[in-house]
Amino acid sequence: MENESMTMVNHSTVEELDVDSLLYEDRTNVTEAAENVSDYIRELCGKPWDNNEVNHFRWWVLGILTTLVAVLGIIGNLISLLILCSRSMSSMFNHLLACLCGADTLFLVTNVIITPVNMEMASIDSGLYSYIFPMVECCSHFSLSLSIFLIISITIERYQAVCFPHYYQIRAQTSDNVSLILRHIIPSVILSLLFNTPRFISITSLGFKLQEIPAYFKFLLFFQIFHPFSTTGVVPLVLLTTLNYKVYSHMSETRYFHSTRRSTRDFLLAKVMTVLVIVFLALNLPRLCIGFQEVTSIKTVETCSENGLFFNVSKTTYIADFFARFCVVINSSINFIIYCMFGSEFRRHLFLRFGKGLL
Repeated sequence: MENESMTMVNHSTVEELDVDSLLYEDRTNVTEAAENVSDYIRELCGKPWDNNEVNHFRWWVLGILTTLVAVLGIIGNLISLLILCSRSMSSMFNHLLACLCGADTLFLVTNVIITPVNMEMASIDSGLYSYIFPMVECCSHFSLSLSIFLIISITIERYQAVCFPHYYQIRAQTSDNVSLILRHIIPSVILSLLFNTPRFISITSLGFKLQEIPAYFKFLLFFQIFHPFSTTGVVPLVLLTTLNYKVYSHMSETRYFHSTRRSTRDFLLAKVMTVLVIVFLALNLPRLCIGFQEVTSIKTVETCSENGLFFNVSKTTYIADFFARFCVVINSSINFIIYCMFGSEFRRHLFLRFGKGLL
């Protein structure tokens, strides 16, 4: 239709219109449209912002505050490991808590190691950190995933102990404690390694070559929807909320009918687990929100990359990410305080080991 109408116009006004001027005008319109699209894409991809304010927040949040909290958390987790691994505290639940402390300690140690980079005291482009930073960063993501999967595993253990006590006791009597613990730990380790495989590959020479392939770059972008957004964000949120609601409901119903010494101990341990989960959900919610924003921006990042432009995250989002990471560090550091406040058995053994020397 457009060609037919153009033909009609040309025939009716052939003596009045200059064909060259029409062609020039058409080219001008196309060029202007292309420039408009380019301007739109540039606006979509954002503009670079001043680094001074961002670096100020990075220095304080990811530098000073993270280091302070992480060091205190490492001390607290080491004390917790000492208490939880003692023979008098021997149980599958306490051993799983000890594994959680180990994963959290590894995460905190990696954050302390990369602190000089966040404080601009070291560069990842040269020197020692050009070698160790990629490995430490991968280890940090692995330990965070492991910590989250262990929390899910511990919650499942308490769910079975409280909601299916007979099955739980029969399994405990027919299987040794080590094999039961490994059933919880091994899947968490395997999943953590599996989901972080693309990150491990990215630090190798093969990873650098693959990142030059547009299809692989697109795969990495959309893989973020699966991990970490879904695997360590949405799925744990739904699963932990559901399981703890069922545990709490079962505990409320059981108290009205009968309560044995065994069930009372299981309820107290479930209380500790519930507090751990609530704190975990609260402190990981900012990370989940940042992850949701990153996932919704994937198509924009892809568009910018296809047009040879770099996607600039807003300054507010960048600073918010600092606080989200700091909240995760707090979550890995606060377990000792939770055990002391809500674990009566932990408090008693802690006092027996350290309290007498302070009196």
